[in-house]
Amino acid sequence: MKVPTMEGIHLLYLEINKIFSLSCQPICNSA
Repeated sequence: MKVPTMEGIHLLYLEINKIFSLSCQPICNSA
């Protein structure tokens, strides 16, 4: 089991951010 590095956490953050912005898009566009 790998210890999460700063790079791994950053990549995970980018993935979550991408998913969040995709799910937010319809709401943001209609706002």
